[in-house]
Amino acid sequence: MVDGKKLKKILTKIFINHGLSQNHANISSNALINAELVGAHTHGLARLKMYCDRINKKVINVFSRVIAIILAGLSVQYIIDGVISLI
Repeated sequence: MVDGKKLKKILTKIFINHGLSQNHANISSNALINAELVGAHTHGLARLKMYCDRINKKVINVFSRVIAIILAGLSVQYIIDGVISLI
């Protein structure tokens, strides 16, 4: 059994070493750990290498920000552009 805090620290360090900000590294680490905890193993730690490879190949933009735009003033319709980001 792996200690959850230790795992989070390791994952966060890996993401930071790949260029993510501390905040984005924390969010990404939490997402992978939460996927494992709910049994979605294919969306958890199994994706870590793929994400790191995509960051290295610049397929994932570590500097992007997600943008939400409200259409015609209707608060229930959004365009969300992830700008090829991890979070």
